[in-house]
Amino acid sequence: MLVVAVLFPCWEVLDVQGPFSVLAKVAAVSESSEQYAFAWVGEQTKEPIPSSAHFPVLADYDWDSCPQADVLLIPGGPGSLTAAFDRKLLDFVRRQSKTARRVASICTGSSILAEAGLLDGRRATSNKAVFGLQTQSVTWIRDARYVTDGKFTTASGVSAGLDIGFDLAKELFSAVQADKVAGLVGYVPLSDGDDPFATLHKPTGMMGALSTSNIVESVL
Repeated sequence: MLVVAVLFPCWEVLDVQGPFSVLAKVAAVSESSEQYAFAWVGEQTKEPIPSSAHFPVLADYDWDSCPQADVLLIPGGPGSLTAAFDRKLLDFVRRQSKTARRVASICTGSSILAEAGLLDGRRATSNKAVFGLQTQSVTWIRDARYVTDGKFTTASGVSAGLDIGFDLAKELFSAVQADKVAGLVGYVPLSDGDDPFATLHKPTGMMGALSTSNIVESVL
């Protein structure tokens, strides 16, 4: 079972480190005989790819050399707003999504899935602060903590990656093992119902009036 996370400049660390850590810990306590591996993929493997927290990670594979993932994780972060228009990245996500068992985005990583056309006609959610930037070909569930439609799971902002990590762990392993790890790490996962943080971000339409480049530059 190969779990792969996508990297691009200015990705959000917690978006993928959260579910990576959860799945790795559940795999460690699982009685399954299946072997689990975790890897990073990016545009290149020669130089570490910087995150939004100035925490660079060296990718294991590039877009062409990455083996087929069973679980594909796509983070958000300021860089996702540019990565969503990277043709090679979008092609990679489309190819991987055809065969992957599960594809999950966290925060604004949903914009990458949306721009790839993989969420067309589906229900999805994203970071509540940027709903004005999202494509209208998707049925966006504004108040949801996370949404699963078919093989695609889209999560709310940042810490929601932990929640879908536990949700994936229940599917890939068992609820008993996922709950055991939640107790060990001292975390109470939120369900796919209403996001308690959604009320902090009222839909004003202001974000939709801002350009992608301005948002990225303001964060950087």
